[in-house]
Order: sequence, then C-alpha cells, then structure tokens
Amino acid sequence: EMSATSRIVMLGICFVIASISAVSCAVLGQDEITLIGPDKPEPVIVIGVGATPSENYAAQEMAAYLGTITDRKITISDDSNLPKGRVIIALGRNKLTESIDVSSLDCEQFITDIQPDRLTIIGGRRDAKPGQGARDAGTLYGVYEFLDGLGVRWYRPEAWGVHVPKMATINLNIGRTISPKPSYNVRAQLGTGMGVFRGQTIDQRVETFIWLARNRGNVYCKTGDAARDALLDAKVGGGERYSWTHAYGTIVPKAEFFESNPDYFSLVKGKREPVDLCL
Repeated sequence: EMSATSRIVMLGICFVIASISAVSCAVLGQDEITLIGPDKPEPVIVIGVGATPSENYAAQEMAAYLGTITDRKITISDDSNLPKGRVIIALGRNKLTESIDVSSLDCEQFITDIQPDRLTIIGGRRDAKPGQGARDAGTLYGVYEFLDGLGVRWYRPEAWGVHVPKMATINLNIGRTISPKPSYNVRAQLGTGMGVFRGQTIDQRVETFIWLARNRGNVYCKTGDAARDALLDAKVGGGERYSWTHAYGTIVPKAEFFESNPDYFSLVKGKREPVDLCL
C-alpha cells in the first residue's frame, strides 16, 4: 500500500499535470480566431477606395463563397468607413494593410496574416514591361487559396462542377504566412471540353476563363469578344503571354536561318522551301 506521504506526492503531481494541461488549452485557445460562429456577428470585408478590378473581384468571391459555406450574409465595405465591433477581412491594398511590405512579392504571391480581430490577404503586383503586361493577381489567388483550405473545389467550369462545404463555425490559427512563388510561370488548360476548340458559347468560355483563375491558372483562352476579354483580364489580375504550340516560326525564324541552314526547312519536290520546318 502507498504511504500517506506517497499519496500526497502523487496528488501533487496530478495537480501539476492538470494545471499544465489547463494552461496549454488556454494558450491553444488564444492561438485561434473565430472568423464566423453562431454567436458572433458576421465579419466585414474591407477593400481600398481605389481597389483594382482584381481586388474588387477577390472581395466578391470571398463574400459569395463564405456566405454559401456558412449561410450568413457577408458584406463588403471600403476603407473610408471601417466597421467597429466586427472581425475584419482586409483584402488588397488599403488603409489597414499599409504597414505590410509586399514589394518583394511576385505578382502571384500573397501574404495571409491572421490576428485576433482581423484576417488580411494581400498580394504582389507587377508593372507592365516589354513582353509582359501589368498583373495584380496575388490578392485574388490568396482568396482562392484560403477558400481551398476551407474545402472549396472547382472541378469543372460549370456550376455542377463546384464543391462547397457547409460550416457553422470557421476557426483560424493566428499567424502570418507568405505563399511560395509558383514553380511554373505558365499554367493553362486545353481540351476536355474546357477550351475554345469544341464549339463553346461565349458564356461557356467566360465560365472557363473564371474556372482557370479559381484554380490559379494564368494563360487564358479568350472569348472572342475584345471588350469582354479586357474586362475579364482585369478581373483576374491579368495573365501571362507566351508563344507556344504554333511557335516554330518564333523559335526558328526563316529570315534568320533559311539562308544559312536551309536543311532546317521543308523539302518540297526536291527543293528546300521556307514554308515549314523539316520535322
């Protein structure tokens, strides 16, 4: 049998363990933010007064999907009228994100910063330069990455190809992360009924355009309507422009190579002709 002294020591050890566990639980609780919960008012999305089309669209997508996930109405405000008593979702460049340095970020990278009263997602930008257009897709990609983490999936462009989970409560771990620069500069889709090669309508091409952005693609098949394409391009933060598939003429231009290397080109009726490469 245990002596009285041993029992007292054992009780003391149990008390210490229980106390440590209680403290650990308290600390873990403080390491989380409840973004949405049954007993909490809805968060408010805040964007800048001068938000770009891509930042505006990021806010719309966040509001729509969070609303569907939680069956709550999520509103959007600009930074001229900051809400009080609500958790804020700050997207893109605005008064609440001025202190966050994004100068070193690629145009597709983003910072996600979670604090007790705020979720911030802000991405990089790229100014236009020869061969590359201006882009500011980072914030939009950050929103899609966040929604992806909640379980949203975009398997197909059509409405039936989207999976949106249901949640009454969304808890987030406090902290800051910086997304890595994408491993591939060009990410596109072709075929499988989701390109421009199978008789798509304009509306189907728009669906495909947005679907690709939601999956963080960046080379878009156009709709054929220049004005509509310009609006879509701005909405998704721009895309990459690369010569591919039918690019032989760019890689081996006949003006540069035909005279010195005629054997590179087609043999037509026994004579080299600069009509195509000899492959």
